[in-house]
Amino acid sequence: MKFLQKILSYIHRKNSGRPHELRAFTLIELLIVMAIIALLAVGVIVAVNPWKNIISAQDTQRHHNATELESAMYQHLVDNYSLLNSTAIPDGSANAKPVCRFQVTSDGTCVNLDALIPAYMADLPTDQAEKNASYSGYLVYTENSRVRIVPAHLGELGTAAIAAGDSASSGGTSVCSAVAMAGNWVPNGTVYVIAQSGGTIYIGGNFTSVSPVGGGAAQARNYAAAFDSAGNLLSWNPSPDAPVHALVTTPSAVYMGGEFANAGGGAHSRIAAVDNCGTATSFNASADNTVFALVKDGNNLYMGGTFTTVDSQTRNHAAAVSIADGSITAWDPNTNSDIYAMATDGTNMYMGGNFFLINNSPIRYYLASTDLTNGTVTSWNPTVTDPVSALAINGSTIYVGGDSAAAYNTSTGTATGWSPAVSGTIHALAFFGSTVYAGGTFDTIGGANRNNAAALSATTGTALAWNPNANDNIFAISANAGNAYLGGSFTTIGGTAQTYYAKVGP
Repeated sequence: MKFLQKILSYIHRKNSGRPHELRAFTLIELLIVMAIIALLAVGVIVAVNPWKNIISAQDTQRHHNATELESAMYQHLVDNYSLLNSTAIPDGSANAKPVCRFQVTSDGTCVNLDALIPAYMADLPTDQAEKNASYSGYLVYTENSRVRIVPAHLGELGTAAIAAGDSASSGGTSVCSAVAMAGNWVPNGTVYVIAQSGGTIYIGGNFTSVSPVGGGAAQARNYAAAFDSAGNLLSWNPSPDAPVHALVTTPSAVYMGGEFANAGGGAHSRIAAVDNCGTATSFNASADNTVFALVKDGNNLYMGGTFTTVDSQTRNHAAAVSIADGSITAWDPNTNSDIYAMATDGTNMYMGGNFFLINNSPIRYYLASTDLTNGTVTSWNPTVTDPVSALAINGSTIYVGGDSAAAYNTSTGTATGWSPAVSGTIHALAFFGSTVYAGGTFDTIGGANRNNAAALSATTGTALAWNPNANDNIFAISANAGNAYLGGSFTTIGGTAQTYYAKVGP
């Protein structure tokens, strides 16, 4: 404005010859001023470019919505052992189909995902740039046996969203999962647990920083961190103040169990829920000792460990709380010793550990099944001779690991015949496809030499060709169609330096 005033003053003085005498503008002077104002306006628009900023914000939200929807699909797969509406989802990005809007009956041109609501998402996202009244503005397809969700309208202006005052985090979880630093990052201490949610890999353990493999500046990550599937470090950073032993993911939160007293910026004793930024949510449960296992089923979060009270109520080694607010439920198996592993088939909860009594009777050595409501022990009673430290369920079969390995029918408790001989202890089991991945402290398993990690046939228990050859303990395994993710106290994989966390191909 001062610049414009100087121009006007100059024009007045030059044309009148009398600096202090006011007179009306001539037509030429008005045209000159209008041209100057137009040039300044163009400069401001180019500099600010509000539409570009709005589109950028909308694209950020679109990516976030796609990631959240993909995570919900993955969690549904984990809980139900099958991909939602799999027959309608095409293979390959070139064949991607639109996701139907919520409560729109599919005519075959879009894929209905309404079954995700409300257990896995509060609602299905809709892009305001989508003009088809049946479509959501997002596309779905599978790639390498993994579901993918992508925005259909990147770079397009959603006018309805602008009118409503749309922003990059309008009414939803803040977008904090973008890549913070590229590279192949590893922690500086032992990893005890790994959990996947969509394309994000969460780890927990006993570490305080992460660094790029091969050297580089370390980034603080106390006891928990997140990476994308390529190994890039994400900004998620809940920073608990002691080791993390258990993780469960949902589309909107990550639940952590361990030894900590604080997490996500607040006081949370041994159990906490944090959002996609790593900030504690309103979930508020507490335990008086370590939580080693977490399992989500429906609206409840089940936990096992060495604790004896939860939310100030007596719960010996096992408890369940509301996944929404952390309030304790009636589920109370009351085991006489520690629980290290838990798994559910959606009907019963299976627990493994060092106990032999459930609610003081009957005797259940190291492995037991209860209902999901009160913790009442079932008649299921397989013969187990060693403490159990790992469980994995596939359909009607539960795989059990500890100082030995076995599999049982989840209804009858009958051994299936899967019983690979192992020279040490199995600490972790994961099932994917027709393969059981095992990690622990051993050098032979399933009839082959395998140092601390192996892939086993899900039917025979025979060791498969996959052989990461870790030089020390494996405490955590998570697998998908393309890779297995390993955590432990190792420092090399296959003779190559890779400390505590590794992604290993098929």
